[in-house]
Amino acid sequence: MAFVGPHIIVGLGNPGREYEDTRHNAGFKVIDALAEELGVGFWKVAANALVGETKYKGEKVILVKPQAFMNLSGGPVKGLTGRYNFTANDILVIHDELDLPAGTIKLKQGGGHAGHNGLRSLHQSIGSDYARLRIGIGRPEGRMPPHAFVLQRLRKSELEDFNVTIATAVPMVLKTIEEGLMLAMNECNRESGTKSDNKDNEKKPGEGKNTEGNGLKKTVSPVRPIGMDEVVAAVEAVVNRTETPSKKAEQNGQAE
Repeated sequence: MAFVGPHIIVGLGNPGREYEDTRHNAGFKVIDALAEELGVGFWKVAANALVGETKYKGEKVILVKPQAFMNLSGGPVKGLTGRYNFTANDILVIHDELDLPAGTIKLKQGGGHAGHNGLRSLHQSIGSDYARLRIGIGRPEGRMPPHAFVLQRLRKSELEDFNVTIATAVPMVLKTIEEGLMLAMNECNRESGTKSDNKDNEKKPGEGKNTEGNGLKKTVSPVRPIGMDEVVAAVEAVVNRTETPSKKAEQNGQAE
């Protein structure tokens, strides 16, 4: 029986050794892992992309790594549509995702590009109706710009965790090919569940919680009566604070 899922698997990344172990090359890494799993021994160059043709359970599967830089990924994919007679609905695109925690993997149908340059290029070339496997990389800490973060070479410990995530993605891709996106999405997204896909349902710490109903006793600090002497002292302090800045401003020749 023919598979119902996408059979053109496109991994996004940047060509060149300097980008091999970066977060932005998550798509390339999954394609390489798939090629090893499916026994792809030969890659050919077509439409400025590396193309590996193979079979999975008797059905043809095509693995693609565009060899243009990330922001030009759509061109090679568009060039392959005529050669292999496929549309966006036949494609599963694998890419890194800043908006998912590191190690999380999610399947998705269509949608926006969320600032991802590879997806933006694909949108312009073939539209947005393709399926996606999103490899979570999280967001940078501190003030590091996202573009520097995704192109940063991973440290040894980070790379080990990253490779575990890549290996986890392989059976998800195969399930999507064989069973179709919806079935695979229901199973894989549940197994790789994360709060980030339900941001609207998230609550801030303490929000919507009943502290009295969970065994915690609500305490209220006693209020101490204030004497007249304290009131007078507080009023005098306020008067002194309001006068002092005005005098300083007049001395400096500046309006407050």
